[in-house]
Amino acid sequence: MAKKLKSFEFTGRRGNRKYPWEEWTNGEVWRVEAGKDFVVRVSSFVQAAYQYARRCGKKVRTQVGLDHVVFQFYESEEAE
Repeated sequence: MAKKLKSFEFTGRRGNRKYPWEEWTNGEVWRVEAGKDFVVRVSSFVQAAYQYARRCGKKVRTQVGLDHVVFQFYESEEAE
């Protein structure tokens, strides 16, 4: 028989976030390294940053290195 749970902490894609986007979207410039801060391809991380920016109504600027990404989230109204 199915059991009703009072609470449950989901893990994985739709549960806990993989990256601390809330912290990273504070307007400061961040440098993250492949293998330390993210485990996907650099291009996949950049794509995830742009997707997150779109979802939270911000924009993001990025600079890509071989094994790192430098990025900054900013408000949509700011000049690019």
